[in-house]
Amino acid sequence: MKLKNSQLYPVLNYLQSLTLPAQVSRAKTKIVGKINDILPELSRDENDLIVRFNGQQVDQGVDFGTIENRQAYQTEWDKLMNETVIITISEYPTLEQALKDYFMSYDGDIAPEYADAFDAFYDALEIEENEEN
Repeated sequence: MKLKNSQLYPVLNYLQSLTLPAQVSRAKTKIVGKINDILPELSRDENDLIVRFNGQQVDQGVDFGTIENRQAYQTEWDKLMNETVIITISEYPTLEQALKDYFMSYDGDIAPEYADAFDAFYDALEIEENEEN
């Protein structure tokens, strides 16, 4: 499954909000674990960008001192957020298939605050499914 860095937190929050059948829940838990493994590195990369562009933590966020530094930081941060990460639970083939089967046939309601995350997660599952076939 491929997700952009910018989609990791929303998808994580969406997945953690779900009540699922046992086998699908186990698969979800494996994916949540993999996402949680990625987040510290993403956070380090974001902090490295702040340092690189002379950012200082202040009460209102980050002060870069100059507009040029802020713009350069924003450009690099946008690139970082658009990078794709690959999350797989292929070492658990039964769980992986149960997850795909469940979501490919899911026709329930999605809370408005999770609509974008569901869309990203579903697309990632669908793209992976299409690449396998």
